[in-house]
Amino acid sequence: MNWTWEVIGSISDVDLALDLEQGWSDQDSAEQWLREMFADLLDDGVDEVTLFCDGEEIYSMSLEP
Repeated sequence: MNWTWEVIGSISDVDLALDLEQGWSDQDSAEQWLREMFADLLDDGVDEVTLFCDGEEIYSMSLEP
């Protein structure tokens, strides 16, 4: 299974963009990455994220406070 995040907003940080392209092997890893990168994503201009598993949308959430 391939778990990926799609973002709404801009991403200018190359490392963040590369992480998003590679994906994760399980939901826990994908969600852990989001917890760790939440502030960086918000600072970089991301407004919302959507989690997908093998192309199927699982859920969306806003990063705005």
